[in-house]
Order: sequence, then structure tokens, then C-alpha cells
Amino acid sequence: LKACSSLNIMNIIITGSVSSYGEESTLNIKDENSPYNPHYKYFCAKIFPSSMNFYRDTKAILTQKSIEFAKDNDLNLTAIEPAWVYGEREFNTGFYEYLKSVQQGIRFMPGNKFNKFHVIYAGDLAKAYFLAFEKKLKGVNRIIIGNPVPERMNMIHSVFCRAAGLKPPAPLPKFIAYPAGFIFELVAAILRKAKPPLISRSRINMMYDNIEYSTEKAKIQLGFTAETPLEEGIFKTVQWYKTNGFLE
Repeated sequence: LKACSSLNIMNIIITGSVSSYGEESTLNIKDENSPYNPHYKYFCAKIFPSSMNFYRDTKAILTQKSIEFAKDNDLNLTAIEPAWVYGEREFNTGFYEYLKSVQQGIRFMPGNKFNKFHVIYAGDLAKAYFLAFEKKLKGVNRIIIGNPVPERMNMIHSVFCRAAGLKPPAPLPKFIAYPAGFIFELVAAILRKAKPPLISRSRINMMYDNIEYSTEKAKIQLGFTAETPLEEGIFKTVQWYKTNGFLE
């Protein structure tokens, strides 16, 4: 931002995250006017912090500091805040690891059949960035990008499994899954693993929490609506994983 300001570049797009608004289970639909609430309360968090909170907290700080700088220096700043991304080349939001686990023979996974979750296909997200580039919105704007309607997480995972020719695993109750996630995460921390374990407190909670956002602002300010049907986007994603040797 300092470099842009010094070179008189006035229109800037940055990437934030819906996690700045919090990812706790709630029936409230969050939007760009919702308060910052990135820090999730985990079991034993005071003596054993969750690495996912570091991610959420830094995303919130990034957005806050960027907005302050933009206002102080009269910059036009658009913060694109994506929901959970899936698509070709995406490996970090959990869907690929979920598929790999099922392919390796895991028949039970954390989750239930009721919590809703917000996702966005990578190709649609790219269109949102391009629209933000074209529009050159004035002032400071935070814009949530996601599918218009959240889907049940269990259904999303089931579609991924079907696209890969796999039988969806049966859901585990949280009282069984959470202690396992705590133990796996604790062991990884003790061993100073660079990569977080597949099963952790944060990922367990994600599988049961209801997390919904409004995408109306993106429609109004950018003219953006995600167009890729969920099953089509998931099919493209899985086929890319297979074509490139990431799935059998």
C-alpha cells in the first residue's frame, strides 16, 4: 500500500477473508457490516492456541490496517473477502484432503447433515476480481464473494465423493470427533510439525458449525453473482485432480 501510494497508484484490490467476521456456529447471516470476530474460543486455547486463529486474526488485522491506510492516504481500496474456495489447483481449504482420506479407506468422518457452509468456485472468484478491477470503486469497500446460497456441508462432501467415484463416509458425532482432533493437533504441536494435521480442533468445529454470509453487496456493487452450479464446479475440480495425478 505504501509503494502504491508513493507511485500514485490510487485503485487497489486486496484479499481478505470471511473469517474476519468469525466462523463460530450461528444462525445469523453475516454481511460486510458485521463486526470483526475472528478469534474462535477453543478448548484449552489459553495454554494451547489454535493455529487457525492465527490465520483468522491476521486476516482481520490485514483488513483493518489496510482500510486505515487507505483512508489516511485517499486511496480507493476494495477488499475481496472470499468464502471457502474450491476448484482446480486448490489444495488448502480441506476438500482435497477430505477426498484423499476417503480414497485411502476412511469410512467415518466428522460432520452432520444439517450445518450450512458457504463456498465459491475458483473460476467464479476470478471473475469477481476482474469485475472489481473494471469497476474501480471509489473509497473503501469490503465485498464478500460466495455462492448466493449456502449448502449443507454434508451435501458438498457427498458431491465431491460421487464425482470421484467414492462412497461418502458416515458422519461421526462431535463428542467422538473433537477429542481426536484435540489429540492430533496437540501431538503435531509437540513435534513441531510444519503442516497442521488433517484432524484438528478448528477443522472439527468447521464440520459441525453453521456459517452463512450475504453476497448481496457483490451483486449490487460489482454486478457479480456466482454462476457455476455446485455439481459442475466440483466435477471440474475432481477431474483436474485426477488428470494431474493427485487422485487415482
